[in-house]
Amino acid sequence: MNVVWFRNDLRLVDNPALHAACRDETNQVIGVYCYYPEQWDIHGVGNNQRALIIQQLKIFSKALESKGIPLVVLNVGRFDNT
Repeated sequence: MNVVWFRNDLRLVDNPALHAACRDETNQVIGVYCYYPEQWDIHGVGNNQRALIIQQLKIFSKALESKGIPLVVLNVGRFDNT
């Protein structure tokens, strides 16, 4: 299985990581997007920008699904570097 971690690059076309993952047709490809609401708070991501991100994720998920690639969206909750 090949996992592609999407962060800010929600492109289907000309996406190097996605292209590399799909090269090996013997392995299933899944996409993963992780979000952390407290991180958005720390960086001042407002409600409108959050709504835009969510809308783009829905569009991107449908585009990936049309290629047979599921997108898993995870709320990662709190994490520490300790």
